[in-house]
Amino acid sequence: MNKPQSLIDMEEDFNQAMADEGITLEADIYKKGSEELQMLYEQLEIKRADFKKGWVIRGGRRMRRRTQRRKSIRRKSRHMRHRK
Repeated sequence: MNKPQSLIDMEEDFNQAMADEGITLEADIYKKGSEELQMLYEQLEIKRADFKKGWVIRGGRRMRRRTQRRKSIRRKSRHMRHRK
């Protein structure tokens, strides 16, 4: 894993790796999957969980999806308060 991949790319890579080993169910990975496939799966699970929580990985750093919007809203309300 040299560069952070998008969730979609990871899903595709993982599905390809599963097909190469002839595994159809994610549940069978630990029974008959290789070490490499298990590691891929664990990374994918982490990425899925992050995505559900609203984390996005940009340039290797985890960031909240809403950060920018929240900052600008805060700035705007502070601005309005000062105008009184």
